[in-house]
Amino acid sequence: MPITWDIDETAKLVTVRVVGPLTLDGARQALKELYAEPSYRPPMVDLWDLRDAEIDRGPGDVEAFVRFIQVSRGDRGTNQTALVVSSMAEFGISRMYQAYAEVSLPISVRTFTRIEEAYAWLEREMPGEPGA
Repeated sequence: MPITWDIDETAKLVTVRVVGPLTLDGARQALKELYAEPSYRPPMVDLWDLRDAEIDRGPGDVEAFVRFIQVSRGDRGTNQTALVVSSMAEFGISRMYQAYAEVSLPISVRTFTRIEEAYAWLEREMPGEPGA
């Protein structure tokens, strides 16, 4: 499960890309590493590109991940997160995360099936656009 990210300090945008199976332990480890990045300086917004991920998690894993974020993020987290998925099943799981996160974390989360809509909601330009 490769999880990679790009931190655009100018745009205050973190783009996380997941390819393959997404495990709870892998997501926790990636988030620990991301929070430790010197260029990761909130306030930022983030976009999780899950279109090539294989998400097969249940409510227990989703809730455990939110609890992990509560404990580990401190003041290092973002305040706005866009999740981009490619299937209706992943959309449902991401909406579960959205529901848990919005009652447990000081962030706003939205789930999208079109990456353009996610960038627009984050009020950021898509890479490759003029001025990006």
